[in-house]
Amino acid sequence: MNFNIYTVVDEDYIPGLIALVNSARFHGFKGKFIVGMTEKITNKPNIEGLEFVNINSNGYWAGNTKPYLILNNPSEKFIFIDSDIIINNEDFFTRLNQIVNYGLVLTIESLLPKNDYRRYLWNKKHSKYFSEYYYNSGFIAGIWERDKEFVEKWWSEIINNIDPPGRLYENSTYPMADQDALNAVLQDYKGNIVSLTSPDVWYAANSDKPFIHVGGFKTPAILHCTGKEKTWLLDKIPNRFPTIYDLSWYKFAVTENKNFKFKLNLSNYIKWWLEERKIIKYYIKLLKYLT
Repeated sequence: MNFNIYTVVDEDYIPGLIALVNSARFHGFKGKFIVGMTEKITNKPNIEGLEFVNINSNGYWAGNTKPYLILNNPSEKFIFIDSDIIINNEDFFTRLNQIVNYGLVLTIESLLPKNDYRRYLWNKKHSKYFSEYYYNSGFIAGIWERDKEFVEKWWSEIINNIDPPGRLYENSTYPMADQDALNAVLQDYKGNIVSLTSPDVWYAANSDKPFIHVGGFKTPAILHCTGKEKTWLLDKIPNRFPTIYDLSWYKFAVTENKNFKFKLNLSNYIKWWLEERKIIKYYIKLLKYLT
């Protein structure tokens, strides 16, 4: 398995990175992690197999530097994984090592109709080929020789259409920034795409999903904490029970984390919530009743 895993972080995402690394190692990944930084990180984990590299981002938000990181640190096979993702299945990397040979591996987040206005805006520079699928930019796996050109086009789409820093919702044509740029390039992509979809991929920000309910894995293989509410940044108990990502993050970043200890700013109440203490369960039920 000649993969390297790539991800980008800033200071706020170190707790997510720890959980990603520990979950990948736990489920059999033995390769190298290449971690891109657009700014100095003071709490940098010292873990074997992690290589931190500085990204000359030209002022871009870290999320827009994903293709740049891959292009400037090539490996025979590559996996880009957002640092708010956890690997959740022991068969995942073995299966991925097989399916990547069939084509570029992406995750489908939702459907975006072929006549959605964004697709027409993207088509000013791309062909009129339409797809109903909307892919998430948080997970991409490929083979360097085969997929390098695609990654180059993705980076070109960003630098030619999104002004720095290009954070989410700053550009009306690419409101999701790097993710919309990815989908724009895919509109006239002629190569093979192998996709992972729900329920094999779990998204925090998604509710109802128009996908088949029977997955190829016994459990969701990828847990992606999409949206603004990151577990490690919670300052009060949410009006809900912990999600599968919340519980997995606490396991891999805190209770079973032996690789790197870091300062955790979670209150005792949040810890009790993540530990599913009975008193917190009653509290949440009361909150739901009162609201």
